[in-house]
Amino acid sequence: MPNTKYEIKPSNFIPLEGIDWKNLTLGEQYDLEHFSRVEDIPFWLKSVHRFGFPLFEIGCGTGRISIPLAYYGFEVFALDKSEPMLLRLKDKLS
Repeated sequence: MPNTKYEIKPSNFIPLEGIDWKNLTLGEQYDLEHFSRVEDIPFWLKSVHRFGFPLFEIGCGTGRISIPLAYYGFEVFALDKSEPMLLRLKDKLS
C-alpha cells in the first residue's frame, strides 16, 4: 500500500444517533453486531491500490466495507439483495 495513512475507526462510519433502540431494523441490528469489525478494511484498501478501482462490492450489506473505501476517495458500487440492509446503507450515507 502506498504511504497513505488511513485512520480506521468504527465511529467514523457507523452513526448510532437517531436509532430507535426498542425497534431496531435488521440493518441496525447488523451494524450493532458488526460495527467494530474493521480488521479487514486495510486488506480492501491494499487490494484497491493493487488492482485499481472502481470497486464493485456484491453483498455490501449496510456498507461496512464500501463506506470506508468511498470515504477515502475510491469509487465504489455496492449491491445487495436485502432491502433492509440497503435502507440502512442509504440512511448512513445521508
